[in-house]
Amino acid sequence: MIWQFILLIIFFLLIIPIPLKFKISFNILKLSGKVFFRVFKIFQFKIRVRFRGAYVYITTKKKTKREKLTSKNYSVVFIMEFLKQIYFRLVLTQLHFSSEVGYYNSAFTSALAGGGIDIISKCVFSRILNNKKSAHIFINNEIKYNQDCLNFNIDCQVKISLFDIIYSIINTLWSLKGEKYEKYSTTRIEQSGEYD
Repeated sequence: MIWQFILLIIFFLLIIPIPLKFKISFNILKLSGKVFFRVFKIFQFKIRVRFRGAYVYITTKKKTKREKLTSKNYSVVFIMEFLKQIYFRLVLTQLHFSSEVGYYNSAFTSALAGGGIDIISKCVFSRILNNKKSAHIFINNEIKYNQDCLNFNIDCQVKISLFDIIYSIINTLWSLKGEKYEKYSTTRIEQSGEYD
């Protein structure tokens, strides 16, 4: 009886959707950004990423590591495939997208770029809304005429069960099975104090 009760609890823990919160900010001009992840206001995780040439530098509170960006890098391919697998299992509840674009020397260029980003973002998120009917999507695009900037921010709330996460991982591993990938050694770099 006790084992049946334990199995029942485990089953419910696997299928009950867990609320997750993501915040992503990226500066195109500096090729750097931050990713913030939180579960139940208890567990939270933040990383900083910088793109330099063919490499991406990933910084956490404890360390900075470097990964080579190539379609033959197993880590890169795994992440991209996992995101594709998990996208269709996520329940998107809320998404805020904002951007800041500006070119100091030309108001016309700023307005043109800002208008283009506004049209593209609305087209992209309209398509997402077609797949995620339960989502509430808010878009705010600003044009800055007194500075050079090209910044994007995404703040979203999703729900997903542990079962879907585990299934996505297994499905990703299975889809990559048999493929040949090069193993790139991850370079660890001393903390530079640029985490925050």
